[in-house]
Amino acid sequence: MGYCYGYTASGRQALACDGCGTVGGVRKRACRFRVTSDTLRSAVRIVMSYCSPPALCAACFKAAGGSKGIHGEQCREGAAKSQAEYDATEAALDAGESFVIAAWGDWQPGVPEGMVGVLFRGRAGETGRLVTKACYSSRGTSKLSDYPDALPWAGTGRSTKQAVPA
Repeated sequence: MGYCYGYTASGRQALACDGCGTVGGVRKRACRFRVTSDTLRSAVRIVMSYCSPPALCAACFKAAGGSKGIHGEQCREGAAKSQAEYDATEAALDAGESFVIAAWGDWQPGVPEGMVGVLFRGRAGETGRLVTKACYSSRGTSKLSDYPDALPWAGTGRSTKQAVPA
């Protein structure tokens, strides 16, 4: 979600209200629900707001029912679902699982025709694997265990000088 800005009567640039378009006197209204991330892409778990805060002036904030109105049951349920997903990923990492963090198609030098080069990350580090295009899914978070027929891959897609294993 992006924010809109405009100019106040004094010529200063300021945040515009998502509700009425008023410029100035507008605040980003942070979600009252928090989730704690997993450590797949960072060294520590990060506590963050569940959703992006809308920018609202005082009148629109009040009209929307305040914090409970703009961040109500929908945010509560979404935050709980999101937290369960983060916790499941963290538990799987603790159990030795690795997850997809990047993938390259056969257009990438070093990835054979009909294959996808996939980079997985887990507690033990990163590992590259080749999976067939038909088998690979870019939807959701995939685990290495989802690809039992994956072949070792020396390439990581980060350099065109990587060699494909024989």
